[in-house]
Parts: sequence; C-alpha cells; structure tokens
Amino acid sequence: MTIRIRSMLFALLASVIALSLGAIGTPAHAEATKWKFANPWPNAHPATKKLNEMFDEINERAKGKLEIEMMFLSAVGYKQGDLLRVLKQNIASMSLFVPYYVSRDAPLLANVIPAGGLIDAEQNLAIAQAQRDYAARILERDWGMVLATRFFNLGGRDLIIVSKDPVNTLDGLKGKKLRHFDKTAIQAMTTLGISAQTLPQSELYLALQTGVVDAAVHGLTNAKSQSLNEVACCFSDFTPFPGQGAPYGFITRKEDWAALPADVREVITDVAEKQWAEGVAGWRAGIASAEAKKVLIERGMKDLGPFSKADRETLQQTVFKVWRAQCEKLGPEAVQLYDNVTEAMGR
Repeated sequence: MTIRIRSMLFALLASVIALSLGAIGTPAHAEATKWKFANPWPNAHPATKKLNEMFDEINERAKGKLEIEMMFLSAVGYKQGDLLRVLKQNIASMSLFVPYYVSRDAPLLANVIPAGGLIDAEQNLAIAQAQRDYAARILERDWGMVLATRFFNLGGRDLIIVSKDPVNTLDGLKGKKLRHFDKTAIQAMTTLGISAQTLPQSELYLALQTGVVDAAVHGLTNAKSQSLNEVACCFSDFTPFPGQGAPYGFITRKEDWAALPADVREVITDVAEKQWAEGVAGWRAGIASAEAKKVLIERGMKDLGPFSKADRETLQQTVFKVWRAQCEKLGPEAVQLYDNVTEAMGR
C-alpha cells in the first residue's frame, strides 16, 4: 500500500514539473523582446516613413518575439552624431548607422569616399561592399557592435550646383564663393583654385541672397524644398552623390544580436534586403531626380546641363589625392580601404 501511494505521489510530482516546464517554454506565454531604434533623422525625413514601414513588417513577421519602437535622437536630447553613444549607453538597442555623422567619436568609421569622387552614379554600387566590410570590421572591433543589415539611403542620386549666375564648369567656379558640405571636397576645391566653405543647409538661402556665397553644391532632390529659385538663377548636374555606396545600415550591440532567435534575425535581414532592392530600383529609375528637376524648372530656374566628363575626371583625381593623404593620417586600415575602393572602381 505504501509503495502504491509513493508511486502515485511521484507520478503527480512528475506531472506538475512537466506542466511547469511546458508553461515556461511555450512561446505564447513569453513576453516579446522590445527594442528601441535610434533614428538620427527627423520625422519628416523621407527615410523615416520607410523605416516605420519596415518595423511594422518586422514586428508582424516576428510573431510576438520582437517589437521595434521608433525613437528619435532629437526627442531624447541627443544629436545625430550620438548614434553610437546611445547604443553603448543602453538607451537604444538598435540604431541607424550613417557614417558621416560619427566623425567626432569614430573618425575611421566616418572615412567614406568623399563627394566628387564618383564620375558615374553606378560606381556607388561597385564600391558598396568594400565600404561595408570595412565598417563592419571596425564596428565590431572598436565598438562591440554588429552591422546587422544594410539600408539604402533614400537621398538623391545627384549633386547639383545652384548659382546666382550661369556656371557649369570648374573654370567657371573660379572667382566664385562656393558652399560645400564635405570637408574633403572643400580641400580638393581649394587645390583647384576654387574658393569653398562649409555652410549649414538651413543658412543657404540667406547666404545666396546676401552674397555670402555665389553658388552651392546641393542635393538635387533637396533643392526643390528650399525655394532656391528665389535667390539663384540656374542649376547644373555636378557629380553623383556618393552616399549610396556608403555603409548605411542597422547596427546593434553584438550580444543583443546574438541573443535574438535565429528566425527573428532572418526576418530583420529579409526585410532590410527587400528595402535595399526597392531602393536600388527606384534610384536607378531616377524618378525622384527627374521630378525635382521639373519642379526647379517650373519655378523659373534654368538647367545648364552637366559638368563635362573631363571636369569630373579632374575633380575625381584631386579628391582622391586629398582623400589618400587623409587615409594615411588615419592609419593602415584607412589606406587599405582607399586601395580597395579604387580597385573596385577600376582606377
């Protein structure tokens, strides 16, 4: 009788343990991992809409295992240049990596091909993998972070020169006061005898109006939103924008990425790759650029046509000379990047 009771008690205990373990292991009862995504761009930025669409898809396909919530750096008291810091300080779990923004904290990571370094826009895609491999290696080694996905920059394909007087040659820029946003490109311009200075985009309208500058390097798709037709007569295609070849992407702490279930990591990368493919297709179609040109012309600006291939080649050679010197100061890794990029471009 005693043996029978003991057996019944053991059986009951085993059932309780099994039920407990089953409850612990059932995904339906597990709380979703919640990640905050640090976005360095404002809510009005065209990429923010795309990011929200991506997160909606990721959250749905993750089936309750992960929830990503948008967090704007400016809303929590941080700046665009703090996108690495918010991860290190555990304020966010994932961030959008924009290499140009991290020059203060990580000069090596900010070392991407300068504006003026491309002659053909397709060269962006030729150099993309070299830039990405370089960034991924430094992020992991110096910051303990993973460049988990790539992200296609939805900015414009082309840079233009907007000017108060007609100009679409390098010689024509000599004697003009030029605004540029890229410090390396400014050094190249100075080498070519062109006076250039950096100036925030928000100050450009007044600077053109008052004669602080006579012309400006500007993103084509951004120019239509600033009413520059009121202070400039003309525009011309200058060079391709090199941003699409830069290693934009989602970054996260190495341990956080490893802790995600493999199927959730796959969902994130699948959604990101779809965004990349859609971005490349739209960029190649040039729809945004064509629409922006149409708006500028309708507002009274004259399209002077592109800078010549010879001018672009002259500018590229000068930009690469300046960039090479900067890479040598940064060290052997930066020099290797320079060599890999030039090889990918067939230079």
